Amino acid sequence: ITQVQDANVNPRQLAAYYAAATSGVLTMKVVAAQLTDPRLPASQVDELIERRESFSAGRLTASSAKIFLDGVLEGRTAALLEPYEGGDAGKDDRGTPNWSLKALKEIALRLDAAGFQIHMHGIGDRAIREGLDALAAVRAENGPSDLRHHIAHVELVGPADIPRFAELGVFANFQPFWMFRDSSFEAVEPLSGQRALSPRARAAVFPLAPGFGCETRMTIDAARAGLRVEEVALDLEHRATGRDARGFVHRGRQLVDLA
Repeated sequence: ITQVQDANVNPRQLAAYYAAATSGVLTMKVVAAQLTDPRLPASQVDELIERRESFSAGRLTASSAKIFLDGVLEGRTAALLEPYEGGDAGKDDRGTPNWSLKALKEIALRLDAAGFQIHMHGIGDRAIREGLDALAAVRAENGPSDLRHHIAHVELVGPADIPRFAELGVFANFQPFWMFRDSSFEAVEPLSGQRALSPRARAAVFPLAPGFGCETRMTIDAARAGLRVEEVALDLEHRATGRDARGFVHRGRQLVDLA
């Protein structure tokens, strides 16, 4: 690994990165996504610019900005187009976006104009739609760029919004580990928005067969059991297909290829 992005960096953390970068401790390139605050006006971008100029050094650059569009499905705070199922009678439970669309467009326009890569956290289909709406406004006002704005996680996307990623040049930064059902989801389902999703939404959230996910799950479970991932990988290396001692299906890939 030669470069990483830290997707949520506050000023104190950025100062720590800067100290590591200037002292020679930081041995890989780091792109720090500075956290934005929906309670503040779009003029907060001026402070992000100041920190980018002051704290970018060596292998560190503070050239990205993080926008939390919504929360998470598990806590029913992800912003949805349709209500969660099983909510209180008479309550229109759809989650709540963190930003008004007007404020979101304003800060996105200023971030893009200032040369920041915009990193949006988007879980629910309403949040993702509004994120794309904001980035569409950016493209219309500022023109296309090579800043490679992206929306991360994209767990639940409206079918009409899927082609908009390509049309707007927005990267879908999704994690396959989050896109299959396993014990980690089932453990929290009784209290979570995962169970409350409609059948259509559940099918959209978990579109992948467990072939990829099981191998990722094995890596995590092995670590929790105190095993080294290399040891599990060596055990699987000689099998084309089957199950390991804990009953996890795998499909011939070594865990080291997926870590």
